[in-house]
Amino acid sequence: WRAYRDDEGPDTMVNSSATASITVKAAPAPTDVTAVQEGPKSVTVSWTQSGTVTGHWIYYVSSDGEDSGSVDSIASTARSHTLDNLQDGLVYTITVIAMGEHLPSEASQGKDIQIPILPPTNFMSTSQTATTITISWDHISNSVISYEVSYTYQEPCSGVDDSGNDTVAAPLTQHTLMGLEEFSTYMIT
Repeated sequence: WRAYRDDEGPDTMVNSSATASITVKAAPAPTDVTAVQEGPKSVTVSWTQSGTVTGHWIYYVSSDGEDSGSVDSIASTARSHTLDNLQDGLVYTITVIAMGEHLPSEASQGKDIQIPILPPTNFMSTSQTATTITISWDHISNSVISYEVSYTYQEPCSGVDDSGNDTVAAPLTQHTLMGLEEFSTYMIT
């Protein structure tokens, strides 16, 4: 910038410069992040926030890296948000970032949560003979690679025990148990 001084004449110009230091602070990072399963594929994320912020972002990524995303535009006064449609059987790492007036915060410490695999639905016996039972169920998720079918029978009087486990590769959803005791009741899971 330039300044003119009157005491040196109207055409005298003095060159001068000035600097100002401006410090722009990032928003404080959220703390005490928790993640609680709310439904089969839903997690509610909560956090503590200090200082003034203009909003929040949530980032999540599965341990296999196949499922990730973010939620932005969460209100500055919000201290929780529910994530929906997460994939069952995967572990997710969730972080929260606070948005400041000029700069975002550092990411919160990551919080891990595993989404459990739900049991198959429509499990039923579709046919049986004296020594076999065929069962079927609905395939529940692409993250399932196999199903374990367990069966148990115990004769109350003699104590004879017949039990076992069979593994069925997904996406197959039908299996026949063979060599069962005639006229016996089995518990199948």
